[in-house]
Amino acid sequence: MTDISSVPPSTENSISVFVTGAMTGTGLTLIRELVKRGYKVIGAVKTPDEASQIRRLGALPTFPQLDRVNDVRGLLQMRRVTHVVHLAHLNAGGVPQYAVPEADYMSALRATDEIVTASGQAGVKRMIFPSFAFLYGDTHGHAALETDPIQRNTPLLAALADAEAAVLDGGIPGYVLRCGYLYGAGTAAMRKMDTALKAGRGMPAGTKPAAWLYEDDLAAAILILIEQSTDTGEATGTTLNLADDSHLSPDAFMRLFASTLGVGEPASIPGFMMGWRTTPAQRNALDTSITVSTAKAQAMGWSPRFATPAAGIEHMLLMWRAEEAPQPEPEHIPERAIVTL
Repeated sequence: MTDISSVPPSTENSISVFVTGAMTGTGLTLIRELVKRGYKVIGAVKTPDEASQIRRLGALPTFPQLDRVNDVRGLLQMRRVTHVVHLAHLNAGGVPQYAVPEADYMSALRATDEIVTASGQAGVKRMIFPSFAFLYGDTHGHAALETDPIQRNTPLLAALADAEAAVLDGGIPGYVLRCGYLYGAGTAAMRKMDTALKAGRGMPAGTKPAAWLYEDDLAAAILILIEQSTDTGEATGTTLNLADDSHLSPDAFMRLFASTLGVGEPASIPGFMMGWRTTPAQRNALDTSITVSTAKAQAMGWSPRFATPAAGIEHMLLMWRAEEAPQPEPEHIPERAIVTL
C-alpha cells in the first residue's frame, strides 16, 4: 500500500507545482505533502477565504482564469512551474448517488486544452490529469485495461474524453489517471450523502460492481509522478488506472457508509421515480458495471493504502470528527508578561 507520506522524496529540489482545484480533498492532501517536502506550491482558488486556507498550508494562492492561455502561461512562467496538476473538475467523479451540478466541473474540463497549451509554452516538464474509470462504459465483469476504448455518449463523457486527449497529445509528458469513484473527507459528495442518510432520504439504486478510490490514494499516485525524475526520456502521453481492491456496487457502498455512521439502511428510490430524481449522467453511472486493472500503476510503485471502502470510510469519519472537535482556547498571557522589542 502507498501511504502518501511514505513516498520517498525526490532528489530534485527545483520542483514547483501548480495545482488547480486546490481546495478539493485530493488537492489539500497533495499540497500539505508537497510543502512538507520543501517544494514550491501554487494553488488555484476562488475566494479570499480559500486563499487564506492555502496560505496557512504554506502554499501560494492564486486566482487565475483557467480558460485564458495568456493568464495561465504568465503565472507558470513567473513562478517557474515544473509540474501542473489539474484537479478543478474532481467533483464530477464522486459517489454516483449525488447529482453534481455541471457548473461544478464542465468549465474546468473545457479549460484543459488552454492549460495544456500554456504549460507547453511555459516549459512545464509534466502535466497530471485525473480522469474517471466510468469512461470505459460497462465493462461486463472484464477488468478494463488502459488500452480499452472509452465512451463519449454523454456530455460529461465527451468533455472528459476531450480533456484526456488534450493532455495525452499536448506535446509534453502528460499523465491521465482513470480513477474509481472518488470519496474521502474532502469530497463534497460524501458530505451531501452524510446529510441525506441521517435524514433518511431515499437513494438512487445501483446494483452493479463499481471501482472506488479514496482521495488520499489519488494524491499518493500524483506525488509518485511528481517525484519521478524528469531527466529520463518518457512518453508524451501515459494513462494509468487507479482503484482500490473492492468491487462494491453503489448500493453496497452506501449501505456500508450508513452502517458505519450508525444510521438505518438507506431506502431505494422506486424505479418509476428514477427518471426525474436523477440526471442522465447519474443514471448512466448507476446502471454501469465498472472494474479496472491497476497492474500498470502498481508496476510504477503505487498501491491503495485504503484497499476497501470500509477502511476508507472509517478514516474519513475520523477526519471529520477531528475537524469538528472543539479547538483549545489560546493561552491567556498577562499583558505585563508581553515583551516588545
